[in-house]
Amino acid sequence: MVSTARPVQSVWVKTGALQWWCDWKPHKWVDVRVALEQFTGHDGARDSILFIYYVVHEEKKYIHLFLNEVTALVPVLNETKHSFALYTPERTRQRWPVRLAATTEQDMNDWLALLSLSCCESRKVQGRPSPQAIWSVTCKGDIFVSEPSLDLEAHEHPLPCDQMFWRQMGGHLRVVEANSRGVVWGLGYDHTAWVYTGGYGGGCFQGLASSTSNIYTQSDVKCVHIYENQRWNPVTGYTSR
Repeated sequence: MVSTARPVQSVWVKTGALQWWCDWKPHKWVDVRVALEQFTGHDGARDSILFIYYVVHEEKKYIHLFLNEVTALVPVLNETKHSFALYTPERTRQRWPVRLAATTEQDMNDWLALLSLSCCESRKVQGRPSPQAIWSVTCKGDIFVSEPSLDLEAHEHPLPCDQMFWRQMGGHLRVVEANSRGVVWGLGYDHTAWVYTGGYGGGCFQGLASSTSNIYTQSDVKCVHIYENQRWNPVTGYTSR
């Protein structure tokens, strides 16, 4: 196999400390160093690689992800960790995403915004979604959108669903609906109806390739009811002690 190297005009690197979920023994969160390297070619195209450096039995190792292969970057609902997951087609099939956690919610949002922007730049996805975009929400209420490719429903060679790229939009909804005319609306967890105004960004993506108009404040409330089943067992028998 012959590999052709593309001339690189500039390299930008961001490093930081995170935790990474080790899916093999010892199956626990491990302190790691991460580095996001972004390469800009002479043609202006950008590619990014995320390196995760860890230590096992005093031996330094690393894994890496090409961000142009990442299909989804999803915040993970966790009571004790500010964590998020990165999916690729292969990791989606294996149900084995890369899970990272930050010490604070702000730190997690900063990494989410930066990685999401890098993924979009690698795939040349920007601006408001097209009228043909596919919208979805997670069980947490985060909103995602995917631009369908021409071969998504091709009869001869359909594009596998695990290769669709999903980018997060601002907002929080329980359900979202869209049609081919670009009308998008949804319901929040408090049963309030919301209509998409055409803006993009906002939230943790504010200021990073965000639109300068049509971004408004949204509030939503999700109530979780927890029921405790208590059972009382009367004392049976007697004792002299």
